[in-house]
Amino acid sequence: MLMKKITTFIVLFLASLAIWAQGPNGTGTYYQSANGKSGQELKTALYNIIKNPDVDTYDQLWVDYKYADLKDNGYIWDIYSTKTDFTYYIHQQGVVKVTTENAGEGTCYNREHAFPKSWFGGIDALPMAADLTHVFPSDYYVNSRRNNYPYGPNKGDTYTSENGYSKFGPCTNGEYSGQVFEPNDELKGDLARVYFYMATCYEDAISTWTSVDGNKVGEVLSKDAYQPYNTWMMQMFLQWAKNDPVSKKEIARNNIVYKVQGNRNPFIDFPGLEEYIWGDKKETPIQYETYEGATYGGEVTVHPEEPYNPENDVPAKGEQVYKKVEWTGDLETGARYLLVFDGEEAKVAIGAAKKINSNEVRDNVAVEISDESFTTTTGEANKPYELILGGKRGEYTLYDPVAKNYVSINSDANMLHTLTSAETDNAKWTIKCEGGNIKVKNKAFARSVYYNVSSPRFASYTKGSQSVRNIQLYKNMTTTPTSIKPVFTTTSTNGRYYVYTIQGMMIRAADNYADAIQQLPRGIYIVNGKKFVNKVKAHHRRVGGNRSATDALLLSTSLR
Repeated sequence: MLMKKITTFIVLFLASLAIWAQGPNGTGTYYQSANGKSGQELKTALYNIIKNPDVDTYDQLWVDYKYADLKDNGYIWDIYSTKTDFTYYIHQQGVVKVTTENAGEGTCYNREHAFPKSWFGGIDALPMAADLTHVFPSDYYVNSRRNNYPYGPNKGDTYTSENGYSKFGPCTNGEYSGQVFEPNDELKGDLARVYFYMATCYEDAISTWTSVDGNKVGEVLSKDAYQPYNTWMMQMFLQWAKNDPVSKKEIARNNIVYKVQGNRNPFIDFPGLEEYIWGDKKETPIQYETYEGATYGGEVTVHPEEPYNPENDVPAKGEQVYKKVEWTGDLETGARYLLVFDGEEAKVAIGAAKKINSNEVRDNVAVEISDESFTTTTGEANKPYELILGGKRGEYTLYDPVAKNYVSINSDANMLHTLTSAETDNAKWTIKCEGGNIKVKNKAFARSVYYNVSSPRFASYTKGSQSVRNIQLYKNMTTTPTSIKPVFTTTSTNGRYYVYTIQGMMIRAADNYADAIQQLPRGIYIVNGKKFVNKVKAHHRRVGGNRSATDALLLSTSLR
């Protein structure tokens, strides 16, 4: 089996990206159990591979958009409008207060369920309601006009967004007469593949879904687990997918979704896969090792992944730079982290294990945090103790390379213990980002790691005490993650120049250096392994009107 591991990083911020390829055609073993199948059998095999996504919270999706949905120019991708030049967070619904005076296209962006949440039970129906694969940023006003109506062709008799980008009106396909919303041609294939994903990932439930607020689900969903959409809609999506092939944007977003929730959209990885399930090739077994046009593999580590064992890793030496983790995709086995409390009461990082009145907890050490980062030495007296992330998604381990033990909870009490082995659930954790905080939850007990401000310590709690506070996670940006091998790239890669944010997110690929750095918002980037600091504000033009000087300044600083 061919395996490549490539990581691009700098010493100051060490933005790293692992590039893996496994198996024939870069397909790895993730889809191996679906090989040789077709039709309904293929769909069910894919369901068993991608089901039960480990989704973020609905609120955390706001942060995920920073990594999944930024265009090359730094603006948010908007699936329904071309009028918008939305800057991440600055133009987020809630940050921008919508009133009767400013309501209209171009005001702000919100979270759009491409597959309406009312069709499967509403915002509390998980994991569907928070599945990043089908929840996109979109113009608040145009999204409200779409409401929970199905997609379909129409003449825009009821509503048309600026420049005719999206339309709403009676369906014109001759088979359905209800009101439908038509996205732009350049996104029809994207959304068709989202619907193929929903039909597959939720094969066990989609045939039972009914509307929670009276929209015409019965005219859209067939109650058939194999082909869950009525014939007119299924045929429309098959045609949309043919007319609008898989794009680089979809591939990049699919990789980000995988980092966030651990599953993939196979209809992006294998363009035309839907034909082997519902279309002209449904009698033809898929052979993924020779699949023409497969895009799968590349920028992320693929399943199944072996648990990472950090026991041979050594403590970091010298000063280390730590930066706050704000999204789940920044969790990387082999990387080093500090648990931190950054609140009004204190700014402290986790220290060595200690006992207070025979109760084993973790000490706290003051740190000076500036712009969500700080520098410190570790593993010494009165210094923070960093923890190496081991294990795998859903059962991570936290290894202390100085004490050579694992953080654990050995009894149902307000303590943090240690174990020399990570074989039991006591030393295993689920870890997720939740709105600026981190949830480190034990597998053996219904307890998570928190910071106690009244009796300063890091310990485990059920969050019942008023003195218990949420914690954050800070990643070591100086020491290379030990589970991957670093490769320095100081010139073009395969004739291409790749631009990354300091968090490790690729935002642009270009044929030459000049194009790579052109029109970047002011900030710090990595261009093929070298740090690039842009101190000049990019010139931006807004469709339908020029930005104000304040808007331009906000944009230029948004990616710092």
